[in-house]
Amino acid sequence: MSGHCTRCGEAVCICSKEIELRPEVLAFARLMEERLREKDEDKGSSWKDKTDLSLLVAMIPKFHLLEGSIQRGRNRNTIHAVDLANYCMMIADVEYSGEREQ
Repeated sequence: MSGHCTRCGEAVCICSKEIELRPEVLAFARLMEERLREKDEDKGSSWKDKTDLSLLVAMIPKFHLLEGSIQRGRNRNTIHAVDLANYCMMIADVEYSGEREQ
C-alpha cells in the first residue's frame, strides 16, 4: 500500500495533511470552477459517466484550440488552457472514482 494515504488508504488524497495552495494554483482552480459552472446547465457532472479514453478523445480538439491560439498570438489562451485543464481533472476524477470502487 505504498504511496497511499495512511488515514483513508486512497492513492490520491489530501485528507491527512493540509497544504497551502500557491496563489497561481488557487487562481487557476477558481477559473476552472467558473468554467465548469458555466457548463453545468448543459452538461453538469456528465464526465462521471464517461471513460478516461472518451474524455481524452474529447480533449484533443481543446488542445488544438490552445495550440492554435498560442501560435497565432491570440488572447484566448487562458480559456483554452482552462478547458484543457478541466478535461485533465475529469480524467483524474474518473480514474480516482474507479479506484475507490475497486
